[in-house]
Amino acid sequence: MISELDDNDLLAALATLNSEAVAAADRLTASNSIRKTLEDVLSAGAAQLLEMTDGAPADVFGFAADDGSVSAILRALQPTVALDAAGALPLSAHGSTAAGVLAAAEAVVSAAAPGAIVLADDFGDDLDAASAEYLACLLRRNSGQVWLSTRRPDVVRAFPAEEMIRLTRSHGHRQAHQLAPTTDRKERAARRHLHPLLLPAMTARTVALLEGPHDLDGYTAVADRRLRSGGVAPPAAAGVRMVAPANGTGGKDELPKLARLARALGFHVRVVLDNDKPGTDADLVSELTGIAEQVIRLPERSSIERALTHGISPVRLRTTLRQLVADHGLTDIAVDTIAEESLKEKTIKALKQKGGLHQPFVEALSHGPTPPLAGTVLDTLCQPVADTVLVEIELP
Repeated sequence: MISELDDNDLLAALATLNSEAVAAADRLTASNSIRKTLEDVLSAGAAQLLEMTDGAPADVFGFAADDGSVSAILRALQPTVALDAAGALPLSAHGSTAAGVLAAAEAVVSAAAPGAIVLADDFGDDLDAASAEYLACLLRRNSGQVWLSTRRPDVVRAFPAEEMIRLTRSHGHRQAHQLAPTTDRKERAARRHLHPLLLPAMTARTVALLEGPHDLDGYTAVADRRLRSGGVAPPAAAGVRMVAPANGTGGKDELPKLARLARALGFHVRVVLDNDKPGTDADLVSELTGIAEQVIRLPERSSIERALTHGISPVRLRTTLRQLVADHGLTDIAVDTIAEESLKEKTIKALKQKGGLHQPFVEALSHGPTPPLAGTVLDTLCQPVADTVLVEIELP
């Protein structure tokens, strides 16, 4: 890049660098310590064996970078950057992000040639999120055509959804999946799930769609606790990423849209449904079983809250509820006055307060088994898909 801008100045600078390097090496050789060491080595028999008959054989020794060429001197140099109060440090000492930003910026400059075609593999792996997105945007703007392979969802933000191609080999053979351009209002609305939900899962083989953020918090907390306490592998170990619609408290109505979008991008799709109002979701279940590979439904009159509380002894429930009340200021709950037969329902009601206390509840559970109903859902997600699409979970 430099030589294309000013070749004469470059050659002059290289010649000066070479002469100054030679002069510096001569001064090094003439230093008393180096001179004395050379004379000691030569007088120990080396001068005689090498037939160095001159009265001052040390005079013929010197130093050069590698083979003595200018190229060797340049190879020995590395850039330094003063980014903060630490002063000028070698670029490698600033970490991989600084080097990655400069390398990508070099590509942006090189791509400015008219009609340039840019191909980059693993783009953004060594960049922070904002830098990855911005530099990808610049490459797309400056290039005649740009092809970036990446595992970073931030890079994909630089491109319209239909310019993204997701490559898979989890369907028995290699496939490429690409969204078609659309002007359909419903389809455009569904694609709003792409960046917040599906792109962060882009490297997973399977997405498990949950009804909402409370479900995601609850099942994730149980999976984390089972892994810590008993070494039980979570769905992630089977290549399954749990995701949920993020609008408000979620909602079942978004699941078919999200399932279709995920399938169009080559994901294996599973769905986990509550069943707190039996008989009201027949149409939804029918629609989802036509899209997803597996639909897991909780037992009748069960929701995520019941999945977290079922099978927990009254003693543990009361202790945990008391902890939630203390930690989160649930002043309207007098734990010690709740009758045992009402304890589970009161706990379920408490879980829905303060924006959802599902994850804190699981963390506050005293020593003992994790919620068995939620565990059964997680175990089902970890297993291969069965021939039957609809899986009805039974109470443990």
